[in-house]
Amino acid sequence: SNSQKLVFYNRILNPPRNILDFYKKVALERFKKISFEKIKIFLTPDFDSKMYLLKGDVVEILQEKDDWLQIRYYGKKTIEGWIKKSDVE
Repeated sequence: SNSQKLVFYNRILNPPRNILDFYKKVALERFKKISFEKIKIFLTPDFDSKMYLLKGDVVEILQEKDDWLQIRYYGKKTIEGWIKKSDVE
């Protein structure tokens, strides 16, 4: 079943582009766009990093915690971290 296949998806850090595109279509509510020019990615809500995202980048929301979102970004490298809820559209 499809729902079973999506469970395994979370373990694949670099899914093939066509699978990622399909997943974005079936799980729209999990993907959000960055709404500011440049935002920092935090390793944890208390600890920032040198990584950042740009306006228009699309991130997958893994979980919410207070004013924070744990995200995954599929770029040249797959990045996971935390951003503020207010950073996405």
